Amino acid sequence: MYNNDGDFVMKTFIIVLSLGVFLFTFWFFIVYRKIAKLNRYRTEKFLELDILLINRLDIVASLASFIKDHTSSKYISKVIEYRNKAVESRDEEESIKYNIKMGKYLALVLDEVSGNRDLKKNADFLKLRRDLEVVEAKIKNNRSIYNDAVKVYNDSLVLFPNNFISYVSGLKKHSLYDVSLEEKKMKSFEL
Repeated sequence: MYNNDGDFVMKTFIIVLSLGVFLFTFWFFIVYRKIAKLNRYRTEKFLELDILLINRLDIVASLASFIKDHTSSKYISKVIEYRNKAVESRDEEESIKYNIKMGKYLALVLDEVSGNRDLKKNADFLKLRRDLEVVEAKIKNNRSIYNDAVKVYNDSLVLFPNNFISYVSGLKKHSLYDVSLEEKKMKSFEL
């Protein structure tokens, strides 16, 4: 009779343990799926921002070439250097870093050439400048959306029990696309 009770207890234990493992696995995948969905949304927002950043890099290349041909600037080489690094970067964190640095030097270049009367009268330069302002406005809007997506994703990684799943899964936080103080101070080019 004890043997039958022992078998019953063992079978019950195995069933409860199997059910526990199943529920834990189910819960793990539900939470992981939620985090993955937030990461996918963040990635989509970065890709939308990246399209604008690439457009900006193209405009900056034309603008830098134009400025180099028509006037001198001590910062133009830095703009070109960071523009090229941003184009070559394969990592979103690196791309953002180089775009921020390029923006800092671009603001200095535009401030430097703002008094140049020949550039103020040049239709090609004015068109490039307006194109840049339009793209910058779109980037500002998309940067805000991207940063919101990053905040939600990063917050989901540190909350319990998500922090356990993110650690086990190797998920990492992403950096915000913060603008530099110099970019915030960027003066509007007087037309």
